[in-house]
Amino acid sequence: MHLREAATPFDRMPWELQGFITDFLRFHGCEVTPINQQVIAMAIEARLQHGWICHAYLAALLEEDVVFE
Repeated sequence: MHLREAATPFDRMPWELQGFITDFLRFHGCEVTPINQQVIAMAIEARLQHGWICHAYLAALLEEDVVFE
């Protein structure tokens, strides 16, 4: 799996990761908005620079990377 060519971080994500982002936001009680999706996608892109990560580990890493208000 690799990132797609697109203008925004969320659009570059494969469908599987787009669904993961939506589920991640819902799990944390966040609104699923384009801005929130982009923030999570940017955090994922930063983590994926070092290689692919399983979803469970990715979720744990995002807990540290993303501040929920």
